[in-house]
Amino acid sequence: MSSSSRMPDMASMMMDPMVMAQMMPGGVPTNSMVRMIMNMMKTMPSSRGKQTWMIFSDRCATLAISQLPILWFFGSRNNIFIWVTGWSFQTFNIFHRHVARVAILFMIRHAAAKTHIGLTNTLPTGQTMYSAGVAMGSMWLVSFSFLRQRFYEVFLVLHIGLAVIVVIGIWKHTRVNLDVYNTYIWVIVAAWGFDRLMRIIRIMGGNMNMKMGGNFCKCSATTASYKSEANVIKVEMKTSGPALKMYSPGQYAYLYQPTALKFWESHPFSIASVENTESSQNLTFYIRPNNGWTKRLQKQCQKSSTGSLPIRLFIEGPYGSTKPLHSFDTLIFFIGGTGITHHLRNPLHQRPPRARGPAQDARHELQAAIGRPDFNLEVHLTGSQSVKSEKLDGIEVFDGRPDIGRIIMQHASQLDAGRKLAAFACGPADFADTARAGASAAMKAGHRNVEYFEESYSW
Repeated sequence: MSSSSRMPDMASMMMDPMVMAQMMPGGVPTNSMVRMIMNMMKTMPSSRGKQTWMIFSDRCATLAISQLPILWFFGSRNNIFIWVTGWSFQTFNIFHRHVARVAILFMIRHAAAKTHIGLTNTLPTGQTMYSAGVAMGSMWLVSFSFLRQRFYEVFLVLHIGLAVIVVIGIWKHTRVNLDVYNTYIWVIVAAWGFDRLMRIIRIMGGNMNMKMGGNFCKCSATTASYKSEANVIKVEMKTSGPALKMYSPGQYAYLYQPTALKFWESHPFSIASVENTESSQNLTFYIRPNNGWTKRLQKQCQKSSTGSLPIRLFIEGPYGSTKPLHSFDTLIFFIGGTGITHHLRNPLHQRPPRARGPAQDARHELQAAIGRPDFNLEVHLTGSQSVKSEKLDGIEVFDGRPDIGRIIMQHASQLDAGRKLAAFACGPADFADTARAGASAAMKAGHRNVEYFEESYSW
């Protein structure tokens, strides 16, 4: 007789009250023992196939939950793995999305297997499985790029709220086996708490001048002005206190407006220039107004009669790092729109330190580099109005988009043996994709001395 045919007989036999009584010490079953046996009877597989489905379901559940601590770490801006590896937050953000997809696939398989063998309605934790699963699925749906970029503020609120539901749902769903899954849940809580704590520390260090006396808590002085001819908001911030001289050009920071209705919002912007003084550090940001907070900031600046608006902003940072430009012989910067803020001072990093001066805006930065014989600047205008290609004061102006792939391949082919080329890109998504494809094509063509660096224009 096969095992599959014996199992129903054993289950039927255990339902006999006399058999149950005989299994108890002294022949008198206690309430807890009866509950334990009834639970075994409810969950005991009646066939080998059902047992296989149960094992498959449990393995998928373990694999799904084991992804969540990684998911939380990779999605945090204060990520210890960023400090250890030196990789960018953009890289870990891509990993975060892939790990989320893997976790959702395992979750779907777990729920499907439990539904197939009919245990979702018999177990007390079955409903919490559905709530956590629906929350994870909803997070995936609202994370598509076209939704995230158009309704980022709504996406952020939903993302955080649904993440809380997922953690609570998993905790309730696994409370029967908390000794097995409790570690995963507490790692998630620790990762989230560490990220929030570091944000608070960075905000305090970058904005508060803690000292005894009249100005015990002095926030950073900030002015914002809207440049209509360039459709750009220029933000100048004077920081002091513990964060003095922590910031460098090419890094980025998150800006908050604590007096706004949505005071919790924070947005990342590249630091265009830094001027150090004995008592402060003057930072400059160039912000392209879009929807949401940047649009509201633009309207506030336009209402100012002087064109310059004193405003209270908090800064959280610094994030990112400077690139090792000194190790390359040829540098190519592909910059689109306000992506110039990230690469603004990079040409000057190749100059001796004594030759570098404080920068105030893009004009001063580029003027310092245009006069150099080893520096060439091409400006490609992609607006609706066509222009005539010409050369003005060391700047070549072209109509239309550049052929990025051709430019990289041309310079890579001209490199002497042992010399290295670095291609940098910062701009809209399709612009960066083209630059990445061009660098990849050069490497595949045998130019192994080409390296590619990219700064995300948006997440």
